[in-house]
Amino acid sequence: MTMNVPSLFGDPQTKDGIDYQIVTISFSFKSSGKYYFGNAVKYYIDNVEVTPYEGRQVDQIKSGKVAQYIADLTGTGYTNENVLKFPPQFYYENNVPLNKILGEILDGLQNIKYVLKIVTPIGTKTYDVILEGGTFAHPLGGFDYLACVFVPASEVLT
Repeated sequence: MTMNVPSLFGDPQTKDGIDYQIVTISFSFKSSGKYYFGNAVKYYIDNVEVTPYEGRQVDQIKSGKVAQYIADLTGTGYTNENVLKFPPQFYYENNVPLNKILGEILDGLQNIKYVLKIVTPIGTKTYDVILEGGTFAHPLGGFDYLACVFVPASEVLT
């Protein structure tokens, strides 16, 4: 559901000594039996559900190379690097995993492992991750949120 900003309609009126103004508000609703909505996906950090703000995506970044053999008119490509990244943003709540992430961002700590679980309409995936980068955002008049970039944790981390 989305809502437009309330708007005033016409000039202020007075009736029986009372001032009044007509205010219009419109709501938009979406429904689908075919497409999934973003709020159908749930995120958990260390088994605590967290509320996504924006950036609800999983990135798979591939770095490719192209080989072109002598006498060939065109080259062929192949992937030589494959990186999985999770760049979600979460509303900041006073709970253990988000406080741990906030502490890591503010104190410059590193290599702290988290368990990131993503529940989608087609199944659940669980990853051991570390925070590659993060931001604590506190916009004026808005809700605080954490913008994170998680990457799979190396098996050498304990």
